[in-house]
Amino acid sequence: MSSLTPDGGAASIGTVDLGIVLEAGGVALVLDIRDGGLPVVVHWGASCGPLDAAAFEALAVAGVFPDAGSEVDAVVPVSMLPELSRGWSGTPGVSGSRDGAHWSPRFRVTGLAIDGAPVVDAAGAAPASGGRRILSSGPASVRVVAQDDEAELTLALDIELTGSGAIRTRAAVRNVGDDVYGLDSLMPMLPVPLDADEAL
Repeated sequence: MSSLTPDGGAASIGTVDLGIVLEAGGVALVLDIRDGGLPVVVHWGASCGPLDAAAFEALAVAGVFPDAGSEVDAVVPVSMLPELSRGWSGTPGVSGSRDGAHWSPRFRVTGLAIDGAPVVDAAGAAPASGGRRILSSGPASVRVVAQDDEAELTLALDIELTGSGAIRTRAAVRNVGDDVYGLDSLMPMLPVPLDADEAL
């Protein structure tokens, strides 16, 4: 992974609506970047083979827990940095404030690169065959750049699938405002099955 700065390394683009499939070492990592939100892991496990738009959408829907009718009116997709501003009620991925203000940032993806190559058409029209745009790769590093204009924060999130099938992730937040932003925690998260009994 290259050096991590929240303001570089990815093309500036419009609203992102894109699926990314990385496969290596018998492992697949499938990311869903929808409506400019941060990436959601829809699959992390055994290789799932080639995915067209319909198969990708089926996989994304299969990973959504049903609405239990007790917390929110709609199911909240959990991104790799869960946001309270999008309805997540658990531990947020970014925790901090400006002296009590801007404690719930809402990031919008503004740039995307795979292995350092900017993805400039991530916000473009869907392929002629219909459905969502899906990018597939072998082992690769994905850089997502996002910002929250109101909170005056920028974010860089790196997600890497190595040749052996291991996943590495890291994040950096930058305050682009004039006053102090106190960052309490920055915790990229990956989904873990309920029956997992060991995490490294």
